[in-house]
Amino acid sequence: MTKNTIQRLLLICFLFVTSVSSNADNEQVWQHVEGSLRDISSNGSEQIFAISDGFQPMRWDNEQQRWRYYSGTFKQIFAAEQDWPWVLDEQGQLYRFNGLWWEIKQQQIADVAANAKGDVYILKKDGEVLAWYPLRNEWQNTKSTATKIATDQQGTLWIIDKQSILKKRDGKTWLEFGEIDAIDLSVDNDEVTVVNRLGEVWRLNLSTQKRKWKKIQGLSSVRSIAVLQNNLIWAVNREGQTLTNQKFTNALKRQKAKTLKAQQIKAAEVKGKKNTAPNSIVKPIIAPEVKLATNNKKKTELVKGRAHPNAIKQVDPNTISTSQRLVFIDTRAVASLLAIGGDGSVFGVASGGSVQRWSNGQHKFNNFPGALARIAVDSNGNPWGISSLGRVFKHNGRDWQQFINVTASDIAIGYDGTVILADSIGRLFKLQTDSNSFKQITGSNNTLIAVAPNDIVWSIRNDKLVQRCESFSCDVFSQRAQSIAIGPDSSVYIVSDINKLMLFSEADSQFTNVDAANAIEVEQVAVGPNGYPWLVDNEDRVFASQFFDRDETNDINVALTTSETGTKGQGTSAEVISNEVSQITFSKNFKFRNVINTVNIGGGDFNILEVGNDGSIWASIAPASPPSTFEKFSASRNRFIPEVNWFSSNNLEAALAFAIASNGDFWAVTGADIYRVRNKTQVKKFTFISGSYEDITIGGDDTVYVMISNKIYYKLANQNTFKLFSSDTDIAAIAAGEAGELWAINSSNQVLQWDGKQFANRPVGKTQSAATVKVGYGGTVYITDLNVPFAPLKWNATNNSFDQVNNSLLSNGGEVAVEDDGRLWLMTETDNTIKRVVD
Repeated sequence: MTKNTIQRLLLICFLFVTSVSSNADNEQVWQHVEGSLRDISSNGSEQIFAISDGFQPMRWDNEQQRWRYYSGTFKQIFAAEQDWPWVLDEQGQLYRFNGLWWEIKQQQIADVAANAKGDVYILKKDGEVLAWYPLRNEWQNTKSTATKIATDQQGTLWIIDKQSILKKRDGKTWLEFGEIDAIDLSVDNDEVTVVNRLGEVWRLNLSTQKRKWKKIQGLSSVRSIAVLQNNLIWAVNREGQTLTNQKFTNALKRQKAKTLKAQQIKAAEVKGKKNTAPNSIVKPIIAPEVKLATNNKKKTELVKGRAHPNAIKQVDPNTISTSQRLVFIDTRAVASLLAIGGDGSVFGVASGGSVQRWSNGQHKFNNFPGALARIAVDSNGNPWGISSLGRVFKHNGRDWQQFINVTASDIAIGYDGTVILADSIGRLFKLQTDSNSFKQITGSNNTLIAVAPNDIVWSIRNDKLVQRCESFSCDVFSQRAQSIAIGPDSSVYIVSDINKLMLFSEADSQFTNVDAANAIEVEQVAVGPNGYPWLVDNEDRVFASQFFDRDETNDINVALTTSETGTKGQGTSAEVISNEVSQITFSKNFKFRNVINTVNIGGGDFNILEVGNDGSIWASIAPASPPSTFEKFSASRNRFIPEVNWFSSNNLEAALAFAIASNGDFWAVTGADIYRVRNKTQVKKFTFISGSYEDITIGGDDTVYVMISNKIYYKLANQNTFKLFSSDTDIAAIAAGEAGELWAINSSNQVLQWDGKQFANRPVGKTQSAATVKVGYGGTVYITDLNVPFAPLKWNATNNSFDQVNNSLLSNGGEVAVEDDGRLWLMTETDNTIKRVVD
C-alpha cells in the first residue's frame, strides 16, 4: 500500500469521525444468535436472511427462532419481498429464489439492494446501477454509478459514489450526505446505518434538522449488518458471530433444546404433510349447529346441539357440500377451459389460449396476462398452468414462475395444496414441497387429472375410462368421460363421453346424472367451494351454479405486476393433450454418442444393458460358456470399467438377466436359481419352485419380480419369500418401473401392461410385437420392435401408440436401457457399440 493511499484512508476516517456526534447511543444489550455467518441482510420488515460460514443461504424463522436453510451455496444474500431473496455466487452471478429454486438473473454483479415491496437495484462490477422493472420483466439503467447501493421502504435509491459520497436520489437530482468510508450500508425511511472499514457501526437520523452521526456502542469488528423496524439491528462480526439487540423470549433456549433432542432421536424429525396450505383456508364460522352432507347425494343432515369448541374449529366451511338444488346460470361469458381455486377464484382459458379471470363485480372475465393450454388454481387463488409447449408455470401472486425443464400435459391442484402433473406418456408426478421437485407416483395411462383433498388422484385414461389411483394400484370404473374435476368438499364431477354432467356416489361407486345440467351440452366442468360446479358447453358458453363471494380489490394489481410473456418460458418442451383427449403424436430425433467399453457385444449369447435403482449403469455378456463379464459405467471417466463380482469370478454360473436394487444389491437369474449378491461377496440363493428362471426386474419400491417358466412371482423389499403375481402363464419378458407399473412381452412377442387386474395389450385394442421391453426408473418405456427390425420405440400413452426413435439402429441381440431421467441407451451388435443419448 502506498503512502498516499494510507494518507487518504486516514483522512477519510478522520473526516468521518470528526463529523459525528460525540454523544453515543444509549448502551444496548446485545445477545448472540446461534450460528456462524458470513453475510446478513434484511428487507426492512421483520425478515432476516443470512449466508452461513459454509456458504449456505438461510432464513431466520421468527416463530421458532431458528435458521431455515435454502439449497445451494453462495457468498452474499440480499433480502427482498416475501421469502424470496437474491444471492450472489463467487463469480458474481446473480440469482433470485422463485419459491422453488434459484433463477439466474444477471452476471458481473457487485451489490444488490431490495425491499419488502419488491423494489430491486443491482450494482454491476463496472459501477453501473440498474433497476428492476417487473411490468416489463427487464432491467433499466438508472444513469448512475456507485460503489455501494441501498434502498429504503419507499424504493428510493441510495448510493455511495466513487468519491465515497453518500447520496440519495430525489427525483432527477441527488441529495448529498457527506463523504463516508463504508463496507456495508442499510437505509430505513428515517435512518442510515453504515459499517466503516474499522468494523464500527454508525447511524444517521434523517428526521432531525441537525443531522449527526452516532456510533452504536457494543459492536466492533463488524463486517455485515441488517436493520429491521423499531431500531432492531443484527450484526455479523469478522469472527462470524451474530449479535442482535432484538429481545428473545425463552423460546429460543427451548428451541435449541428441542433441536438437540431431535438430532439425537431420529424419529422426532418425521413430519406430517408439508403441502398443506393453512393460510389459504377460510376461517370457520362457529354456529350452534353444523351442516354436514355426503359428497355424492347432496343430502343434508343436521347435527343438533353445540359440538365441542375444539371440534368446531376444525370445520372448514368450503369443505361442506351444499344441500341446495343446483341451478345453472348462463354467465354470458365464453371460455374453452375453466379452473376454480379453493378461495372461489375462477380462471378461464380462451380458445386461443389467453388467460382470463372472472369478476363478480363486473360480471365478466377480465384479461389476465399469460397464455396456457391447461390451467389449475390453488387455494390462495393463484393460477398454475401448462403452456402449449408443455412447460409448467405457477403464479406467485406477483408474476409467473417456470419449473425449468419440467414438462407435462395436465395439472391438478387439491384443496390441501397437493400439486399433481400428468406427462405426455400418462405418468403421474407429485410436487415435493421439501425438495421443490416432482416425484413420480402410482398411476399410468393418465390423460386428464384431478386431485381430491384426501390426496387421491382421479383421472381419465387414454381410453377415456375414469380411474382412481391411491397407494399401490388404480381402480378403473366402467364410465367414459372427457372432463373431470374435484371440489374442496371431495365431490367428484365428470363430463361423460356423451356430454352429460355426472357426480360420483361413494355409496355405490357409480356416477349418476346431474339432472340440473341436462339441457346443457356439457364439454368441461370445474368445481369450487361447497361443491358448486361451473360448466363450459359445446359452444364455449360458461354456466355457473354459484358465484363465490371473495375480495376482488387486489385482482387488478396482480394483473398489472404479471408479465404478458411470463408463460413463454425456456428449456425443454413437450406435446400437450387437449381437453377433448385428442390423439397427438409425440416424436423426437435423438443424437447418440458412443461410450467406450470392452464387453465384446458381437460375441455374446445374452447381451444385457441395465440401469439400477441406485442409478448405476451396467453392461454384460453371458456367453455360452460361463462366466459372464460385467462392466459398470463411470460418469467421471465417461466410459465403462470392468467390474469383477461373484458371477464373473464363479465359472459355474452365468447371469442370464440381472437388476440392481436401490441399496446396490445385485439380483440375477442363472436358469435354475435366483441369486442376491451384496457387497460383491455376500451371496444368497433363492430356489423355491422348479422350472426355468428366465428374467428378473426390480420396481421403484425394490419389489423383486422374477419370471419362472412363463409365470411371474414377486417378493416385497421387506420380505424374504416369493409369491405368485398373477395366473397368466404366457409371459416371456418383464420390466418394472418406479411407481410399480409392470410391463411384459408374451410368448407371441406382444407387448402387455398390467392394468391392476390383468395384462392388457399396448397399444389398447392393438398388438405390438417386441423383442425387449425396458422401463426407466422414471417410468419412460422403450421396446425394440420386431416388425421394424429391432428399432427402439418409445411408448406414448397420449396417442395410445409407440413412436419411433430416429437416428438409431439395432440388430438381433441388441439391447436398450433407460436412465431415471428418461435418457435412452443402446447396446447394438450392428457396430459393436454402446451408445447414449446426448442432451
